[in-house]
Parts: sequence; C-alpha cells; structure tokens
Amino acid sequence: MANTVLYDFKTGYPDLSLIPRERIDQFMHAIMLHSDALQYAGELPGTMRARTQIARLVAELYGMPTSVEEIIVTTGALSSADTTCRALTQPGDVVIVESPTFFFAVTIFQMSRVQVVGVPIRSDGIDLEALERTLKEYGSRVKLFYAIPAFHNPTGICYSVENRKALLALAERHNFTILEDVTYQPLYYGAAPPPIIKSFDTSGRVVTIASVSKLVMPALRVGWVYATPPMIATIQRFKGDGGTSMFNTEVVSAYIESGEFGAQIEAARRFYARKHDVMAAAMDRHMPDWLNWSAPGGGYFIWASVPDGMSAVSVIQAAQAHGIEIFPGAASYADVKDDSHLRLCFAYLPEQTIEEGIAALGKVLQGLR
Repeated sequence: MANTVLYDFKTGYPDLSLIPRERIDQFMHAIMLHSDALQYAGELPGTMRARTQIARLVAELYGMPTSVEEIIVTTGALSSADTTCRALTQPGDVVIVESPTFFFAVTIFQMSRVQVVGVPIRSDGIDLEALERTLKEYGSRVKLFYAIPAFHNPTGICYSVENRKALLALAERHNFTILEDVTYQPLYYGAAPPPIIKSFDTSGRVVTIASVSKLVMPALRVGWVYATPPMIATIQRFKGDGGTSMFNTEVVSAYIESGEFGAQIEAARRFYARKHDVMAAAMDRHMPDWLNWSAPGGGYFIWASVPDGMSAVSVIQAAQAHGIEIFPGAASYADVKDDSHLRLCFAYLPEQTIEEGIAALGKVLQGLR
C-alpha cells in the first residue's frame, strides 16, 4: 500500500481556493474593531440581525417569502439535523433515511438512540413503494424521514417534483416529519433542481436545513433550520449550545447585507462546474466499460457501481496501493451491507490533479479485469 496519498477522491470537502479571503478578512476586521460580537451569543435562536439576513438568503435561494420567526441559526447543517432529531424523537423511535445516505447523518441520529432504517432510492427519488412498506411495518414509531433531495450525497440524484409531492403526501398520511437537507440545492451546473420539498408543504410537515459551508467557507460553521414558527419553537428548546458563535454569524450577516452573496453563489457554481466537467470527461476517457457511473450535474460527488462478482473494497485497496483514496459506498448504508459502490468527490482537488488522478485510477481499474 502506498504511504502517500497522491489523489484524494475520498474527502468530501470544499476547495478552499473558492473562499473570498480578502472580503471575509474585511468583514472580520470591522467586527473586531466595532462590534460586541466577541461576546457569547446570548440569543439561542441567533441574533435578530443573523436571523433577518439568513431569512433573506433563504428567500433568495428557494424563492419563498421567509420571516425571522421561521429561522434558527445553527452551527452547520449537521447541528441542525442533530437538534431537530432530538426535538422530534424519543429513544426507540424510528428515523428513516435513504439507502444510501450521508454517512455522518446516520451517526448523528443514532446518538439520539433511535432506530435508523434505510429505504432505497431510485434515479427520480425515494422508492415510494418501499417507503410505504416500511411505514406500515414500523407504524407510529416513525417520526422523521431524512432526505437529501437535490444532488444527493452520495448518489448525485435529484428527486423529481412528482416524487417530492408523493413523499409529502405520505408524510401527511402517516404523520411523520420530513427533514430536508438542501445543502447542495444551489450547486447546479446545468438545469436547476426542482423546488425544495418545503415549497409544496401546506401543513408544516417539512423542516429544511442547510449551511453556508459549501458556498463560502466551511470553518464559519453557520447553518440554519427553516420551518414553521410552531416547529421552530419546538426545535429551539433542544438547541443545547447556548447560541451559535456571534462572531461567525456576524461575518455571514455582513456578507449577505453587502449584496455580494449572490455573486459568491454564482462563482461557486462556475468553479465546481469546471471540476465536475473535468472529472466527467476524464472518467469518460479513462474508466473501463464495466464501471457504471453518470455525471450528476450538481453537488460534489460521482457515484459508481462495480459489476456483480467484484468487490468495491478490492477496488479501493488496489487504488490505495497507487496512492489513490476513494470513499467506500458501504459506509453510506444505515442497515444493509453493500460492497458494490464507490463515491468519488470532484470538489476537493484542483482540476489538473483530478485529471491526473482519474487517469491513474483508470490504469488501476483496467488492470483488475
């Protein structure tokens, strides 16, 4: 096994070269000199300024009028998921997730001592028949369904409008809440994804979460919960951090107030679109025909399947021997064993490194069959 990682397609991080460093430094400097944001946060749901500006951002991102009463400021999307789960479940309840799903979300939910149950997804969203069978099996124990409906992590799929509406109808019929993670919703590199599930919600069944990490700077750790005021009041009672960093939220608030945030989102789309296209083109050139994959058109990841009779773990081990790291698809499943998938991230590495790394990976894979 190679001692040095030459090509890291495993880590699902943003590329730090996207950060508008000079502008962030200006905001931070002004806050250091002229603000009381160096103090404890003081307000559990976030300062009025932060909630006002994030409500403004949410309205711009999703095309929905949003008020401060519908927003809680959090320490990122995972914090939002954790707080929401603790607020809406009891130990022994069931949280349904997509199979596969974001691996860390499963860990977060399990900390609430719930049973996490996976339901398969298809190219157009959740498998509705499988979901209905699961709902009938677990009945009133099901309290939450966690969905990543746009440029899903890890598969890259987008729920169709019809699938989103049908999911919402099931939530209303079976009395559970949809926890909608729209982290990747703004990161489309062609056609925009359908409207968020919450846009179809008329009964308060949807809690929407996201953050600025993928758009501006991950270390800011600023995210939000977007829900009806009664749901916000319920979730807020379980926010156990004493309030999200006022310094960080002041930086984000100042950025949104400046009117420059929209340009940053557009820059992020262009930036990651180039990486997406470089990765897809390189895989077209270098991957063997037996590897099944498709370009997602958004998000961070390409999901690949190996043929029957081949182990994804063996592919990963062969790649590691040449200094190439790949995320094992098996880690993305909550309650089933899977050794047939790989997740490759195109967001983290520079374009030239992506090209070189995929060429090297192609050579490894060509030698496996």
